Formats: sequence, C-alpha cells, structure tokens
Amino acid sequence: MILKENFLFKKNSSDLILKKFQVIYFLIVVFSILYIPSSFSQSNEDCMTCHEDNTLATERKGKAVSLYVNVKVLQTSPHRKLTCTSYHFGFNAEDLPHKENIQPINCLSCHKDARVKHQFHPQMKNANGVNGPEGASCKTCHGTHDIISPKIKTSKWAAGNIIQSCGQCHKDVKETFVTSKHYQGYTTGVLGSPNCLSCHRNALVTKKSVIDSLQRKNSQEKLCLSCHLDNEEIRSKTAPSAKFITAYEHSVHATAILKGNPKAATCIDCHTAHGVIPGNEEKSTVNKFNIPNTCSKCHDQIDKE
Repeated sequence: MILKENFLFKKNSSDLILKKFQVIYFLIVVFSILYIPSSFSQSNEDCMTCHEDNTLATERKGKAVSLYVNVKVLQTSPHRKLTCTSYHFGFNAEDLPHKENIQPINCLSCHKDARVKHQFHPQMKNANGVNGPEGASCKTCHGTHDIISPKIKTSKWAAGNIIQSCGQCHKDVKETFVTSKHYQGYTTGVLGSPNCLSCHRNALVTKKSVIDSLQRKNSQEKLCLSCHLDNEEIRSKTAPSAKFITAYEHSVHATAILKGNPKAATCIDCHTAHGVIPGNEEKSTVNKFNIPNTCSKCHDQIDKE
C-alpha cells in the first residue's frame, strides 16, 4: 500500500512538473509572437518588396534621392550575408512610410580598425563612421550596396586598379606618377614595383600628418631603402650599386639629418616622390643637365654664383 502511494505521489509530481514546462513553453511562444515579431518578419525579401522598384525615391533637401536597391549588386557585396535591418537601425521596417529621421549607418560599429588601416588619409583620425568630409567618408571611396572586397580583381581598390582609383581624387599626383619608372615597372609586372599603398600605407610619408618633419624625413629614407637597398630583386634591376646607395649615409645631407636638421635632403628631395625617372633620361631631376635646378631648391645662392 505504501509503495503504491509513493508511486502515485511521484507520478503526480512528474505530471505537475511536465505541466509547468508546458505552460512556460506556451508563454515563451506567445511572448515571441506578440512582442518580437519584427525579428522574424523583417527579412531582406520584405525590404525588397519596395526597394527593388527602380522608381522608388524620396525627397531630401529639395532633391530626389533614389531608394532603389539592385539585388544582383547587393548579392556580390561582402555584406550579402547580413540582413538589411542588421545595419539599418532606428526604424521599424513594417511602418510605412518609415520615420522621417532614419539613423544613418555607422561603418565603425563593425569596422573598428578602419582609422588604423587608413592612415594614408590623416583626416581619418577624426572620422565618425557616418558620411563625413572628403578623405574621411567610407561611402565616398567604398560605395554603399555596391561594395566589393579589395581582394577581388574587379574591385576598384584591387592592386591592379588602385592607381586609377586614387587618381580620381589625386589627379595631379596620378598624372606625375604615370610618367615614372615606378609606374612603368608596375604596369609591366616588374616584381617589387610600388603602387600608391606601397608607400602611403601609413601617415609617415604624408606632409599633412602629425609626425614632425625630421621623423618624416627619416621614415621616407628608410622606405626608399627598404626596396632599393634591402630588396635584392629590385636592387639587381636598378643602375646605382648598393655601395653607391649606402654612400648617402655618409653624405653631408645624411649627416645634417642626424644632427637634427629637417631641411636637409633625402631621397625624394632630389628624385621626387612620384615622378622618379633614372638619371640617364633627359627629364630626370638628377640628370646632369637638371642638377643645377634640383640643387637650387635648397642652395639658391650657390646656384646663382
């Protein structure tokens, strides 16, 4: 009799626990349906119901702005695995029309190291990830839905396209660079030939950087020597011997730099930064007929004598 009562007690207890779990499960399902429907309903397909229409537009500051999204373009983007509402915050996609002041996308919320990776634009140190001025706007360079990874050959920031892309803003620099030996080597596939980022990967070679001029001069010298002295592949293709290049370290210019004179000449003061041409060519700044003009940039009185 006691055993039977114990069995019935355990059975009733088990039934009670099971019913509690069923009630809890039911409440969770009801809560999900009533309070968080948007997490399930706001799919990319829902957004594309409207935004796939190429005539969809809105008016901002008196101008018509297209709200069309090309799905085929979006599917080639590195963001293709994300849902629209993963980065379009601040509104409910089910409310039509959406609220007037939609919160803009902040690229830095995901790409937290963007400022470090883009030191070639000194303005990036103040970038906030939302639009921004020239040189600090992610969208200006990378686009919006049409972003393509630089690792893909068709990307405008891929190695083969980067010179043309940078040249869209830096037109005068590009025009000079395409006349250089560096560009000639780069476009013909000479191993080690530089593109824009080879030198401008950090802020040390940029005049507008916060780096003081003396430190910048030293950094520029090391950068040039990292290829023309330390890289055997490049050194074998250039006319000056390693002995001739290292002679600079014992020159009056290098000595002045070591003594703290930021006005003393380094490689680019004589050879220029973007229009490097071998000395045996007429247009070279270090051609024997052009040496007076080059040296006179610093030694103008001696040039007159």
